[in-house]
Amino acid sequence: MRKTINRLHDRVSVIISRLLYENQIRRALAEKQINPRQYTIFAQLLDKDRPLPLEEIRQSPWYQSLYLKRHDKTRQRDLQNLRELEWVYLDANNYLWPGFIKPQQIKPLGRKKP
Repeated sequence: MRKTINRLHDRVSVIISRLLYENQIRRALAEKQINPRQYTIFAQLLDKDRPLPLEEIRQSPWYQSLYLKRHDKTRQRDLQNLRELEWVYLDANNYLWPGFIKPQQIKPLGRKKP
């Protein structure tokens, strides 16, 4: 019985974390801390309900349409900014995780040039 209660408690914790995360990203969009492209990346991550391989994201039609008239540097900046703010994590296997779930092995951020 204790195992069942602990499992339920863990599940509720994950659900609450997700709801709080969703609320935070909506607020960040409203306050212009993130842009609509970045918000779309969040929405897709949450919709899939699992971490996604970065290459799969980049090949997705929804992602390509976000950056149709943008340079590759914009794509890189958007993702870099999300990672710096810890809104998303990129693990050692190049899977993108929503910020409310921290993977075991996070890929280090690239250094900014002085």
